[in-house]
Amino acid sequence: MSIILYNDQFLPREEGKVDIEDRGYQFGDGIYEAIRVYNGRFFLLDLHMKRLERSSKELRLALPYGIDQLTRNLEVLIEKK
Repeated sequence: MSIILYNDQFLPREEGKVDIEDRGYQFGDGIYEAIRVYNGRFFLLDLHMKRLERSSKELRLALPYGIDQLTRNLEVLIEKK
């Protein structure tokens, strides 16, 4: 089973829903960052997070969490895998 973080809750992927009014859904606003995980460890996580932060600033899109909290959320997702 795949787990996602949705509205501050860790849920099975099947339970995640996108609201029709979501800007990302309507206008394609967003930032995409894929992070590889090998043996439960992130590959180059610091570089990914720096790029994510830089991209959000350049596009003027606020991140929903600070980098520390995003990192912790990713760690929880790996633990729940």
